[in-house]
Amino acid sequence: MENSGSHKNGATTSPGKILLVEDEESVRYSLELALSTSGYHVTTASDGIKGLAWVMATSRFTDTFDLMIMDVMMPMMNGISLLGKLKHFKVIIPTLVITGCSDAETLTKLRESGATDILRKPFEPDALLAKVSELLARKAQISHTDVNPTGVKTAFVA
Repeated sequence: MENSGSHKNGATTSPGKILLVEDEESVRYSLELALSTSGYHVTTASDGIKGLAWVMATSRFTDTFDLMIMDVMMPMMNGISLLGKLKHFKVIIPTLVITGCSDAETLTKLRESGATDILRKPFEPDALLAKVSELLARKAQISHTDVNPTGVKTAFVA
């Protein structure tokens, strides 16, 4: 598992903890740079299995990820399978899917699997940052991390 965290100007607090799951190293690095430069604490994973491991490792604690950003087409475990595993384990995390797919069937499967939003590639860093800010603001308005009556740990209620 890869892990990288940054805080803008050495600040000790961060506007959000983000898990970035992207198999293409250059894309992962560029997205991590854009996010960390904007003050987000970023943890990276190079495939769906590593992303799932990060989510499962932190889902038992109150210090969970605020948002997951992930690609769809990845080796080992694709984005749809990753969302399905999270649903199976009853872990709810807001998820921004970044994809070059324009296939309506895939986009529908992503939404049905639990994707909070989808950002189509190619996109400018400002578009990503705006979408991240929007999703984190929505998460803050709807629910803070808590345990619901069923005992399922939730970081977000869609």
